[in-house]
Amino acid sequence: MTKSDKLITEYRAAIRAMREGRFDSPIPIDHNNEIGKLGHDLNELARELERKFSEAIKMQEISEKIPAADLSGWIEFWQRDFAVSNGGHFTLDQP
Repeated sequence: MTKSDKLITEYRAAIRAMREGRFDSPIPIDHNNEIGKLGHDLNELARELERKFSEAIKMQEISEKIPAADLSGWIEFWQRDFAVSNGGHFTLDQP
């Protein structure tokens, strides 16, 4: 097995790990050729995916803290204000 073959095998293993949500697999880089540049790009991809997944998890955690079921106050507010400006009728159509 050549050095390039070994790197490609390691890159494929890292890609499988990323597919499973593991972004910390070390990706070796051979700086002097195109395969090394590919390794560099895979490391950048792993960092970016980890950042985006982390942001998505934070957004999910925030959204779970917002009580979506308690909209009664908002509905009353919109009905009251919209009904007053619309001659006493609540409608979603434009006046």
